[in-house]
Amino acid sequence: MININFNNQDIIREDKKILSAVNLAVETGDFILFSGPSGSGKTTLINEIIENYDGTVGRVFQDASQQFAMETPFMELVFLFENLQVDPAQIENRVIETLEEFKLEDKSDQNVMTLSGGEQQRLSLAEALAVDSELLILDEPFASVDSKNEDFLMTKISGLKNKTVIVADHNPFVYKNLVNKIYLFDDGQIESLPKIQFKTFFSEPKKHKITSVTDGLSKLTLTDFHIECLIEPSSLSIPLNSKTLLVGENGVGKSSFLNSIVGLRNYEGKIENGHEKTVLAFQQSTDTLLKITVEEEINFAKRHVFRMQDIDIDSWLKRFSLADHLDQSIYTLSGGERKKLQVLSLQIQNPELLLLDEPFAGLDSESIKQVLELLNNPNQTQIIISHQFNLLENHINNLIGISDLSLHSIREATL
Repeated sequence: MININFNNQDIIREDKKILSAVNLAVETGDFILFSGPSGSGKTTLINEIIENYDGTVGRVFQDASQQFAMETPFMELVFLFENLQVDPAQIENRVIETLEEFKLEDKSDQNVMTLSGGEQQRLSLAEALAVDSELLILDEPFASVDSKNEDFLMTKISGLKNKTVIVADHNPFVYKNLVNKIYLFDDGQIESLPKIQFKTFFSEPKKHKITSVTDGLSKLTLTDFHIECLIEPSSLSIPLNSKTLLVGENGVGKSSFLNSIVGLRNYEGKIENGHEKTVLAFQQSTDTLLKITVEEEINFAKRHVFRMQDIDIDSWLKRFSLADHLDQSIYTLSGGERKKLQVLSLQIQNPELLLLDEPFAGLDSESIKQVLELLNNPNQTQIIISHQFNLLENHINNLIGISDLSLHSIREATL
């Protein structure tokens, strides 16, 4: 039986009050949704719940790679089942069955850090369910996940029996038929949403039409570009100062394409990049951020400016709610706060070509609007990978896609 209660309780981390007077009740069989802006304390409360819960918790992290301890999916599951004290004679069969169930059998021996975001999330959920605990906690489980993987994961989640589930997500619509309690987070407070307001809360997301309208001069051209087993020989050009969206399912090679441009991935063919400076914002923001505190990261960016520009750094720190976190370790920021710091740091440096791998993952709508405003640089070429399409229609003016091993231009798409 699960009975978790917070009665007018303050939540404090590192001597700082994050949430005030929390009243929360979690009972057996609940499906609870946490909703609120990035950095509003959802993950902090999740951590508090786990620390005060006597039993084992199955958990999916916002950044799935944080929970992996071994090099490959096969070894990761072996390690898990060993810790669960499964009969050694049964472990290999359990691992194989789990890989097949979550459609990861062909990734069994691949380095977990080279899996796509969707593949990592499938492995993460496989582990969380294998624990077979009463309490399952999902923190932004669909960040960086395409619609196909989202449907797959939701089928698994909606089919759960005898589980108590807590989920934090900026895309609540997918849970509309599952949730029985909703808690809204904002400005250090949380409140329970009355059930009579659920129907209004679960508004269906709109589709957005994006058209490629950019032609002309290019400083980035690919000729017979080829990545073994991912992309067959393809040729295209990216227009100068365009804002290009790269679309495709998880695992088709989108991140590999960006890594190739900056020389982090082997490829065949030719890439001609005439931009003076090219920078990649990695999918895991901590792979881009180089310093310990927010202030140190900002100061590092100031010292490594590639092109001068008029940017009010203090104003952006306030808008991103980072001004009061200057002495805080970047590793203790929320996932959304790290994303915003990552983009701000790179925009301070102002490279001519900016490559962004899932820059909006884990961000609420208002934060996405702010990041897009920061990215509104007419003198910068951008290539963006995103499975979050809301609000992008006014920023993107060029489309390319990867499907069926082909890298190609797209004239129009509804996303």
